[in-house]
Amino acid sequence: MIRKYPSGDRYDGSADDSPVAMLWYGVLTDCLKRGCERIHIFPSDSRSTRPTGQSKELDELAADEQVSDSYETFTIRALAGGAWEDMMKPPQKMYDTFLQRLKVMASFNLARRPALEQGRFRLAVGNSVYEMDVTVRVRSDGAQEAMVDLSGPVKQPTHT
Repeated sequence: MIRKYPSGDRYDGSADDSPVAMLWYGVLTDCLKRGCERIHIFPSDSRSTRPTGQSKELDELAADEQVSDSYETFTIRALAGGAWEDMMKPPQKMYDTFLQRLKVMASFNLARRPALEQGRFRLAVGNSVYEMDVTVRVRSDGAQEAMVDLSGPVKQPTHT
């Protein structure tokens, strides 16, 4: 299945206007533009302040989500040029919904929670289609983390 998003740099609500969908769209398009190879999403113990540029509205949008007492934030980081860079640390209360959205995009069975699950989805941004390989695993502390492998544009078959 190919998910379609607008061709511009900003999310315009045409595909899905939930806060989590907007955050995913922003993360994916930013990583694709920067030529990142992977995205790693995991709960973190960091008590540091919110990185600059992250909106306080995310806290308000996620106010009704369940909160895990184990972690304060989760980290989204990207692998670009062989080095990991932290992109943002959204509030932990968004983590379950954020991870669940990824599982839906990769066509995972949400009723199951295996120790390791792998899937794939395609994302259309503008005129390009990108393929994403997704791995979600359960860590030894019971928390889930995810890895998204990004590929370059997939060649589309031409119709004659």
